[in-house]
Amino acid sequence: MNIFSLLFLMFCIFCPVGSEEAVMEKGTVEAVENGHRDIEAGFEVKFPEGWDIKRGVMGADVIALAPSDSDEDLFRENVNIIHADLEFPITQDEYSKINMTRLEELLTDYDLEESDDVDVDGIQSKRLIYTHRMGVVNAKVMQYLILVGSNAYVITFTTDPKMFDQYRGVFDEIMKTFKFVKDGKEE
Repeated sequence: MNIFSLLFLMFCIFCPVGSEEAVMEKGTVEAVENGHRDIEAGFEVKFPEGWDIKRGVMGADVIALAPSDSDEDLFRENVNIIHADLEFPITQDEYSKINMTRLEELLTDYDLEESDDVDVDGIQSKRLIYTHRMGVVNAKVMQYLILVGSNAYVITFTTDPKMFDQYRGVFDEIMKTFKFVKDGKEE
């Protein structure tokens, strides 16, 4: 899967394709309490109680949607995780730069607010915080770009810009639960 395809999948979380049952039948995906474990993809993560967890939707390994805040809530804060096996060698720095360039090229009104090097379960990674517009919807995103060998991971937290500060702590707590696994065990 190329970088463009990976980025495209990040934004297509609202049109279900495939089924959770088909994903679960692979035998490498497990529903864990309030979370998701995928041995083949090499990770596990937990979400807050009450979040709606979807697997295998639009190429994402997992998507979690926050409960609606009210009947008038038109946007559900969400997390999606995509992984891909890259077919070419690349460094974390190159991977991050390519993704950041693509975001700038593809997103309307893209504005990068922060770019930090962070540790994700012992792996040096890039965390981005940016805003953009999708049609009439404004979004604020916290995104992690992680490279482990030839395995690339994109973890994207999306919210209405007005709700970002309220959800930032929730997103940080979810990231603390993200662990790389091998053969069903944490690495």
